[in-house]
Parts: sequence; structure tokens; C-alpha cells
Amino acid sequence: MAEIGEKPPSTVEVWDELPNLHHSRQPAHVEETTRDDHPRNGAILLDVGAKCDAEGFQRTIRLAKDGHTVLVPQPSDDAQDPLNWPNSKKQCMLITLAVAAFMADFQATSGVPCLIPQAAEWHITPNQVNYSGNLNIIMAGIGGILGIPALYFWGRAPVAFWSILISTFLQIGCARAQSFDTFYALRALVGLTCQPALTAGLAFIQDMFFFHEHARKIGVWAAIFLFAPYFGPLFGNFIVAQTGSWRIVQ
Repeated sequence: MAEIGEKPPSTVEVWDELPNLHHSRQPAHVEETTRDDHPRNGAILLDVGAKCDAEGFQRTIRLAKDGHTVLVPQPSDDAQDPLNWPNSKKQCMLITLAVAAFMADFQATSGVPCLIPQAAEWHITPNQVNYSGNLNIIMAGIGGILGIPALYFWGRAPVAFWSILISTFLQIGCARAQSFDTFYALRALVGLTCQPALTAGLAFIQDMFFFHEHARKIGVWAAIFLFAPYFGPLFGNFIVAQTGSWRIVQ
């Protein structure tokens, strides 16, 4: 046993698994390393080196760039593994997912400034026009639930791509609608199809980033789309006020 104040070498021990817990355990492999550059707080950071797994094959635990954070999950040697993608590609994907999530909520609230001009055009009350917004939000909730099994059945990328593409064309249909009934139906379909892209965001983040990065990346992704319900009416009011048309907003 080392005396107090000494700097003993760090030791990593791998024990054999025995079926009987009452038997004594013998170390199968001992890996030792020493560090002279101890942190100022007195903690000792272990260098994790090569060790043998249960089958006796040698493997290396991969660490982050800081030299002591163990990467969870451990990346493979495949260049196509999302964990091995270049950081620039990961950041572009993160921003793309955040914008897709932003638009899913933005479209739900951007229709609020359009209620009065739509009511005047279709000769109904603004309250009746607002039924389309209520249905849009209800269908958005249903679309988010239905998107979860779709992500696991078809995959993240196909679901995100097709949901964004379909909702875009449906949104164009809303802008060109000549009757409230058509607009009402299309708004419901927009809410249903735009949410899977938002739902897929967390799955993409889990695939691309390591566990110690999740909190920060989820924070960036969530912060962007949480502004959407506030920016929708804000920008919509400016557009309607300057153009006099609700169709540009939709």
C-alpha cells in the first residue's frame, strides 16, 4: 500500500467472471500506467490502455479529444458510422434538423395574423377560420405519435425527408386554396405530415453524437424550435401588414 503523499501508479484490473460468487477471484490482466501531470485538485486521471475482452481479443477504449472522457457509445472503424462523420457534417445536420423542427411549429402559429383577411375573403367569422388552426395543432400531435414507429420501420432519413417534402407541397396548396373547406382539409394534412421531422431530431442526435455531447446538442436543437411559436405571429403580422395578402404567409 502506498504511503500518503506518494504518487502510486494507476492500476486497471480486469477480473475473470466465475459462476460461483463464493470462489476467490484472480486478476486475468493488469494494465498499469503512471502520470506525472496530476491535476491541481489532486485527482488522478487514468490512462485507459489496451485490455482483453471475454474472448481474449485485444481492444482499445477510445477517448475524446480531452484525453480522459470515454466515448459512449464506442465508435466503430466504419467511416460511414454517423459517430465518425466530420464535425462540420454533424453541425450541418444539427442545424438542418433544428430548422425542420422550427418550421413544424412556425406554420402552426403563422396563420394567426391571417384570420381577419381570410374571414373577409370567405365571408365567415374569424372564429370559424380559426377552426383550421385548431385542427392543425391536433393533427400535429397525432403526426408526432405516428412518426415514432415510422422512424424505426423506415429509418430516420426517409421519414424526415418525405415528411418535409410532402408538408411543403401541402403548404403550397394552402396558399392557393380558393375555399375554406379546401384550406381546412389541407391545414389538417400539413399538421399531420410536418411533425415526424421534429420527432426525428432526437434520434438523429443520438446517432451522430456521443453521450457527453447530448446535452449541449439537444439544447441547441430545442432552443431553435422553441422560438417558433413566437416568431410565427411576429413575422406573419409584418408580412400581412406590408403585402395585404395572407397567401404569402401560408
